[in-house]
Amino acid sequence: MLTSRPHTGFRVPPNAYLRSEDVRFSPSGRLLAVAVQNAIHLVEIAPHETPVRVIRQTELRSPGLAFPHGVEFLAEDVIVVANREAWVTFFRLPAADTWQALMTIEPIHELGCRWFGPRGATRVIETGRTVRCGPGSVRRHGDHLFICANHTNTLTRHPFTLRDGVITTGDASLLAQGGLHILDGLAISADGNWIALADAGNNRVVLCHAETGAEASVLTDPRLHSPHGLCFDPTGRKLYVSDAGEQLVHVFTRPDGRWDAAMDSSAFCLPGIGDEPFWKTKLSVPEELRGLVGGLKGLDIHPSGRLLVGSCLNQPLAFFEAEVSRAATRHRPAQRQAQAPLMVSVHLPKTAGTSFRATLEDHFGPGLQNDYADMPLHKGGAERNLASLEGAVSNFLGNFDGVACIHGHFLPMKYLLLRDRLNLEFVTWLRHPVDRLVSHYAFWKRQYDPATAGPLHRTVVTQDWSLERFCVSEELRDLYAKFLWAFPLEYFSFIGIVEHYEEDHAFFVEDRLGASVAPKRLNAAPQREGPAAVDSGLRREIEAFHAADMRLYETALAMRSRRLGV
Repeated sequence: MLTSRPHTGFRVPPNAYLRSEDVRFSPSGRLLAVAVQNAIHLVEIAPHETPVRVIRQTELRSPGLAFPHGVEFLAEDVIVVANREAWVTFFRLPAADTWQALMTIEPIHELGCRWFGPRGATRVIETGRTVRCGPGSVRRHGDHLFICANHTNTLTRHPFTLRDGVITTGDASLLAQGGLHILDGLAISADGNWIALADAGNNRVVLCHAETGAEASVLTDPRLHSPHGLCFDPTGRKLYVSDAGEQLVHVFTRPDGRWDAAMDSSAFCLPGIGDEPFWKTKLSVPEELRGLVGGLKGLDIHPSGRLLVGSCLNQPLAFFEAEVSRAATRHRPAQRQAQAPLMVSVHLPKTAGTSFRATLEDHFGPGLQNDYADMPLHKGGAERNLASLEGAVSNFLGNFDGVACIHGHFLPMKYLLLRDRLNLEFVTWLRHPVDRLVSHYAFWKRQYDPATAGPLHRTVVTQDWSLERFCVSEELRDLYAKFLWAFPLEYFSFIGIVEHYEEDHAFFVEDRLGASVAPKRLNAAPQREGPAAVDSGLRREIEAFHAADMRLYETALAMRSRRLGV
């Protein structure tokens, strides 16, 4: 039910001491945040590939990080960190295409409460060992954060809001405390009913009712000595547990999803770390501490439920292929049997997408499915991104029998999770951002029907926006980046450049379709709407305003040059 899965591309910085305590997937499953001593490592991966490929990584340092022990995503670009030697800090993440090897960031919010104790406090436990008292783990469900701290061995609940990039937090409530000893990790089931606590000092996992914090059951195993990392699978019927002091990853199961009965053994377990890194870590600490180190600490599962990741000192990342629970798939329709991959064609506005659709119609016929209902430009950022994530979950369970190609205006994230079920390839076209904007402006002015126009289109026309206002409006800023949220260019198997449409079209139909189809020009302007419509000064201003889109376009040009061997 669990098999090791290799990965490539992760770089350990020279002389780095990567004592990792927690690891967490982002909502899209594309990013990993790893809590290491005094830093957060961000890693962008291609989770659908075997081996798992690390695309890029960065190390984040901050005065707001003080022995980070737990990390959680609140959004694709916002994390919250539980610091053993401080309190709980919140950070906005830099865009992936700006990452450097080492970056410094500042916290955007801090959360403290009396249950966390004084900053940097320590206490001596019964064994004589000194432990840090601050927050050690944090997980989010809905509009609440759940946080464990060693000060008095507590689980607390904290309301929060994240609106327009601003975080507010409310008063804490105590959920659990009695009988707990050294809480190293926590997990919350997807339905929000169950909380699992790694009660390391008592060599057990405690299950609580999330609403009240009341103890529901206790999970133990003779081979489980120091539980640390915890995660439920998406169905809530499996609980994965790592042991900080042993090599094993344990899997406890409840087929009915109810965790109110005690268990004295896991359903099965497997080695989560090799002998060499395991013993290297154990032998690096005093003998009295060796029972607490060596094994995996951080543990998390991909949103698809198919990929488990662990992390610890001397093995920063370890991936495992997980079997998806039958309960998660029993309503899933039969999978598409076509030999060719399902093509997902992202039509970015005014990038020859209508002309390209004609090619797809000629080739795929009734196998082409149009998807233009989302209207991403007419939604705010949070609404647009949330809709794409909801679409991703829905599509993961969808029936695509008879569908050979999907084409339309949508965020490609909407279909990304489907790669864990089907063989998919993503394609798109890009155009110089300034020329795209000029064409977009002229098209909206030329083609306006108040009965069907979206809210932004209606505003542009009824308020008679000038070209300059249109091109430097926040609503239309970095359109490519908006559409490609949480979806790097490297995920596309083909990116055409509109300025080279005939040449790139010929390559596409031969390489991807194995056919010869003449390009068509549809929905084109009656006269050229290009560079001549913008003077050089305004053009430079627009390019600077759309800096993120310029970087994407230039990257796509470089990818094209590599494809052509230039």
